[in-house]
Amino acid sequence: GRNDLSFAAFDTGDIVCAFPGGFLVGHAGIFNDALHTSDFVPCIWSANKTPHNDVRRETPASYRNYDFAFGIWVPSKASYGSSVVGWCAAQAGEPYDINSSKTDFARWYCSKLPWAGWKVRTGVDLDADGGYWVKPADLVNDSETSTFAYSD
Repeated sequence: GRNDLSFAAFDTGDIVCAFPGGFLVGHAGIFNDALHTSDFVPCIWSANKTPHNDVRRETPASYRNYDFAFGIWVPSKASYGSSVVGWCAAQAGEPYDINSSKTDFARWYCSKLPWAGWKVRTGVDLDADGGYWVKPADLVNDSETSTFAYSD
């Protein structure tokens, strides 16, 4: 996959969600504008099994390796972006575990990290279907988020 998502309009606390083909699987992270100096400098907090099986920063360029991608934000709580990112950053180095429930705050997967940051810092639940896990598509489809960028 390949998309041309521009990160120029992203602000701290915005979420990027990328998908290979359909909405069944995907990848997500939360953007820190203060660290964005180029698309090859890690500034997106996420949890991933590759390369280190933990929570760490990823590059914007890595989100272009998918068929399509979204930039989303939480309009009703936009002023909380820095606080949410700070909370997500505090989870750095904690283990990746795709099987952990969304309410297990000791183990992480990509979309759970931004979901938990917004839930803990603002009380907003960005899980569109309210299931056991929160998927990248749940973040995109939640009534509290709004899409401001898209590319395929």
